[in-house]
Amino acid sequence: MAGERQKRDGKHDAELNEADGEEARTRVAWHPAFNEAAKAELVDYLDMLTFEFERQLNSDPLRIDVLIIKKAPDVVIEKNIGAILRRSNIVEYKSPSDTLSVDDYHKVMAYAHLYMALEKLRYSDVTVT
Repeated sequence: MAGERQKRDGKHDAELNEADGEEARTRVAWHPAFNEAAKAELVDYLDMLTFEFERQLNSDPLRIDVLIIKKAPDVVIEKNIGAILRRSNIVEYKSPSDTLSVDDYHKVMAYAHLYMALEKLRYSDVTVT
């Protein structure tokens, strides 16, 4: 329900964040309210729609097969693939018996975009291989 506190990582949104030494404050759980507002807006179509609240995208942890990070951005690596390395380099491994599909491409690009967002990197800082 929209008025219920949501539980995340064993804590409720409205709980004190003692680890950060912050004073007690109440966090508003916006996602349940937004979910209910979306349903209210589309009430005439509820029989044709499914709403999945905070849907888990993957049962396994998201992980990059290999991440190669240059310690110094100006270092030049003249060995084979090293010549194209940038600051961060995401390598997706496919075994010789695996096929490469468009879904594999979308997944590795999603990993790259998530990694860039979390690390605050630009496209020019990253390669995907």
